[in-house]
Amino acid sequence: MNDISPSEETLRVKLELLWKDLFHVRNQTWRTLEIEVILVVGLIAADLNFRNIYISNLLAAVALVSVFAGLTATIHHRRTQIRILTHINHLEKALGLVGPNYIDNVIIPIDIHFLDILNPKATSTPHFILRMHAALLLFTLFYMVRFLLL
Repeated sequence: MNDISPSEETLRVKLELLWKDLFHVRNQTWRTLEIEVILVVGLIAADLNFRNIYISNLLAAVALVSVFAGLTATIHHRRTQIRILTHINHLEKALGLVGPNYIDNVIIPIDIHFLDILNPKATSTPHFILRMHAALLLFTLFYMVRFLLL
C-alpha cells in the first residue's frame, strides 16, 4: 500500500475533473433522449412521405433499438453520477470544504430503476427522462403493431 498522500493541488484538479465529468454525463443523458425524439419524428415523416410498410418498420426497429439503448444509458448514467458525486463528496471533505460555513448537507442522489416510471413519488430529472424514453418506446411499439394489424 502507498503511504504517500496526494497534494492539495492534486485533489483540487481531480475535483475539477470530476465536476466536468458529471456535467458531461448529464449532457449525454439528455443527448440520448434528443436523438430518440429525432428518430421517432423521422419515422413519422418517412411514413407520411413514403407510405411503405417495409421502410416504416425498418425505421421503427431502429428507433426501438435506440430507445432501449437510451433507457439503459439513463440508468447507467444515474449510477455513474452517484459514483462521481460520492467521490466529489470525499474530495471536498479532504479539502476541508464541507462544514457549516462551506458546503453543508450534500445529498447523494438515489439510484433509479426501470419500474420507477410507475412511481408517482419519483420526480427527479432522471425519472422524467426515463418516462420520456418509456413513452417513446410505447409509441414506437404501437407504430410497429399498427402495421401488423392492417
